[in-house]
Amino acid sequence: MGGLDTTKFVIPTLIHYESFDSMKIPAFLYKPPASKAREGKFPVVIRIHGGPESQSRPDFFPMIQYYCNELGVASLVPNVRGSSGYGKTYLTLDDGYKVCI
Repeated sequence: MGGLDTTKFVIPTLIHYESFDSMKIPAFLYKPPASKAREGKFPVVIRIHGGPESQSRPDFFPMIQYYCNELGVASLVPNVRGSSGYGKTYLTLDDGYKVCI
């Protein structure tokens, strides 16, 4: 890791949040250390993976580690509709035409 102290790396937690239609959306939450939180609160950056068909995994993201450890900013990395790894139905949930009014 090029001399980085890996003991300070933030390990993400797999969470699920409810969408507008009651669907459970999986996401990885990288929370800053308690010492960086202000009154138990912190800002959050949402990082959406490219694709459309791919999957976020709990990998090493240098910017996320920087946000958490240096800036006290959390990162939420969701696997939105259309992400792979959650079955064929979930993979096709973002298929279709976008209607603009």
